[in-house]
Parts: sequence; structure tokens; C-alpha cells
Amino acid sequence: MNETESPSTQNASLHRYSTAPDATDADAEVETDTSEEPLISVSELDDSHVQDLVTELDDDEIRGLVESMLDAKNIVYAVAEVTDNEELASNIDSVTDHYADRPSLVEAAGDYIADAFGMRPFDLTITEPDDEYLTPMISLDVEDDVVLTENPDINAELVAHATRMEGVTESGQRRQFNEWRDAIGGERVAEFKRDRHPNALGFSLPGHIPATGDEDGRTPVTEIPYIGEATATDMHPGDELMSVEDYLSLTEKQHAWIDMPVDNKEYGNRRVRGIARGIVELSPDQAGEALGRALGMMDRRDSDGMMEWVNPANTFGVTADDSAQDADDVAPIASTSTDDGDVTVELDTGVEQKYSADYWQLLEAIAESTETVIKAGGETPTSLQLPDGTFVIVAPIESDNNSA
Repeated sequence: MNETESPSTQNASLHRYSTAPDATDADAEVETDTSEEPLISVSELDDSHVQDLVTELDDDEIRGLVESMLDAKNIVYAVAEVTDNEELASNIDSVTDHYADRPSLVEAAGDYIADAFGMRPFDLTITEPDDEYLTPMISLDVEDDVVLTENPDINAELVAHATRMEGVTESGQRRQFNEWRDAIGGERVAEFKRDRHPNALGFSLPGHIPATGDEDGRTPVTEIPYIGEATATDMHPGDELMSVEDYLSLTEKQHAWIDMPVDNKEYGNRRVRGIARGIVELSPDQAGEALGRALGMMDRRDSDGMMEWVNPANTFGVTADDSAQDADDVAPIASTSTDDGDVTVELDTGVEQKYSADYWQLLEAIAESTETVIKAGGETPTSLQLPDGTFVIVAPIESDNNSA
């Protein structure tokens, strides 16, 4: 061999059949590609918490997670349910149909699916009827023990779908935790969520709800009227004393675990009035949110509606919209009277409106605690301004100018 000739340019056939080891080759480190295709394309997962979790799980645990969350649905139907690939979904429709009008196209669909999966976890059979007038039938036998494919992107879709659950109510979150517990273990779920956002994985845990009511500089919830020590500990799922600051820091999911002693259908109750008055006084900078939470109203801040919080009847709410206060027909209240359980309000303009006594009593209690004037108008519902600049709005039962 020429001294200047590189070993890599030797005659390949002679090199292949040489029985004597070459000194240079013997001492050289042979580089081999040991990298494997990842089971999951983590970057394709749209939930950062699920991304973090998947990187902590090994392949068998990921398979177990998907199998548990998707109820062991066979892989072909599972992919059909989750995929955004319209062509793949169309081909799955072809092989899962009963009849094959054009058998060659059905076979091609099977090949397409196998190529997309990176594997062929099914047997596709098309009958050949003796009668030319009979349409061939399709038989698709899918392997039961296949949970994921060999395609990391498709697997990411399966994982995303399996973990895309949202628990809002206490029972819904408890059920969701149980599903995660069955999939990867309760202690592991709790440990994973400990230092992350309370809503990570779509639910909160009662054991992670703060309780700093005994700490210096905090305002224990026992300073809210009608909430004594026993009631305060009953409010917290761990029977601990929360602070007002804790209460206002909770996410909507965490708030579902809190048992505030308020019935949002009995706003005229003395205890409800006291709690509403007290929590507004203790949380002036977050008065609207504090009131919405305490009265068990629906949080609509992420919706397109005008109200930020409303009661179930959609007749009592909190809003940042000041139009009710600035309307041209707004006038001072001249007098109020009670008749058959309702409150009739007469304005300086002579307009009369009728309100639920429960709502009116609650409105008066809040007005007293905030030293705020209640305003109303013929075409405008009654309202008062809270310390944080939001407004409590009450819809009338009827008005001289407007019937509700």
C-alpha cells in the first residue's frame, strides 16, 4: 500500500477478506452509533409539567401511564382518537371499515399506517368472496399488548391525550388524583407536584393548601365575623388554620377544597352578611375577588362576560365595569320598603324597583362596611363600589322601566 494512502481508501474487497489483523485497526476505537430513537417527542407535549414528568419516567412507566389513562384501548383506535394527522386518520378509517370497495386501497392504507407507526401491530385481512356481487370484508386483528408505537411524535399525542384531564370540583380532583395514583403511584404524584404550580397535572392536592394563620404578620380567618376556631379548621381540608392571605392566594382548584360556611342561595342569612362584610374589610385591595370567593360565586374572569363573579342565578355579581354607576338615569335612593319578602326601592326620580330581600340586605351590609352609597337607575341595576374599584351589581326583580 502506498505510504500516503489512507486506510479508508484501501480496496474494500481485499480489506473485507483479510485474515491478518491490521495493527492500526486493532488499536483504533471503533465508533458505533448507540443512540436510540426516544420513545416520546417531549417537545411536542403542550403541558410543561407533563414534559417534566415524562423525563422522569422510564419507558415502561410511560407505557403503563398511557395504558392506565386510556383504559388499554387498542393502539389503532387510540391513535385515531388523538391524532392531528388527517391523512393518518383517514387511512385508519379505511382499515377499520367493514367493507373494502377497493381492496388494494385498503391494503395500501394498512401499509401507510404501519409506516407511520414504525411498526405493524395488526394483521389486516380482506376476504375474497366467490360471488362477484359481494363486497370483500375487512378483518383487522390488533395486538392487545401494544400501548405505544415506534413513532415518538404519535406517542407524544397519546401521552398528551392521556394526561389532558381537568378536575375542578373537589370530587373531580379527587377522582383525577386517583387515576394518576393508579398509573404511577400516589406518593410519586404528590412528590412531583410538591414544588410545582398547585394546578400541575390538572388538579390540586389538599395536602398542599397553605395554612399560615398562626404565623406573625398574617391575618387568621378567625378575624372574619362568624368564623370561630372550629369553623376555621373545618374550612381547611387538613383541619389547619388558614390566613386571609392564604385564602386569597388559592387557585380555583385549591379553592374547591375549602369549606367556607356560606350558602350562595341564602345571601340574606346573617352569617353570610357578616362574612361578606368582614372579608371586604380585611381585603380592601382585593375586595371584588375576596367577595366572589367568599360568597361561592362563579369565577368568570376568564370568560367573555361583563361580570367577573356571579351567583348561580346570575342576578348578583361583581364587575370592573363602571357603566352601572355612570348611567344617565342613576339617581339617589329616596326610600325603601319591604312587602311580601321583597324590597321596593324608590329613587329620587320617582322610579320604583323591586329587589330580592336577601340580595338587598347583603348589599346594605357591604355598603355599611365600605361606607359606600348604593346607586340605582330606571334602566340600570343597583350597584355599589368596592374599595378596589370593582362594583357589586344586583339585578332587580322588576322596575317601572324594565322588567327582569
